[in-house]
This record gives sequence, C-alpha cells and structure tokens, in this order.
Amino acid sequence: MDLLGKKHLEDLKKKHADTRSPINAWIAEVEEANWKTFKDVKDRYSTVDHIGNGLHIFNIKGTKYRIAAKIFIGQSENTVLVKKTGTHAEYMGWDLEELKK
Repeated sequence: MDLLGKKHLEDLKKKHADTRSPINAWIAEVEEANWKTFKDVKDRYSTVDHIGNGLHIFNIKGTKYRIAAKIFIGQSENTVLVKKTGTHAEYMGWDLEELKK
C-alpha cells in the first residue's frame, strides 16, 4: 500500500515517545500490505473500526492512541491516507464526519 500523510505519524511520535515503536511497526505493515477488502484490514487489525466512506480508526498501544486513515482500494490505487492522529481523549473530540471527506 502507498502510505500518505506520514507527517501526522511523525508528529505523534515526537509528542508521545511511547508510540515510536508501535507506529514504526504499523507503518512497515501498512506499506507491505496488499489489502483488497475491509475484511483484509480487519483480519490484520481486529480492533480497527470502519466509520464509513473509507475512513478507518486504528488503535495504537491498546486504546491509548488513535490513527484515522482513509483506505482507497481499487484496481488502480491501493493507498492509505493518514488524516489525523492523537490520544484517545483527543479522538473523542474529532469530527469524524469531516474526516470522512
């Protein structure tokens, strides 16, 4: 998968040092992935939530941190776009409808 929006991931790692290893692992796994369906994503990340319009919420370090990412799967594109990252408390204030756009 092509992974876009890595700046959000880097910012979270800078802000919260305990996310460095899990985010680096997530990045490596996403870039190696070849997802064709949401089931493929769910098979790898059992706690991922599909919010709608391609938006998925991934848990990092249990439920301590969140990654909001749109996944585009098709014949000509296989892309994950990170739209937002943050703590669980920050996630509770996110406008998910806006992130779906």
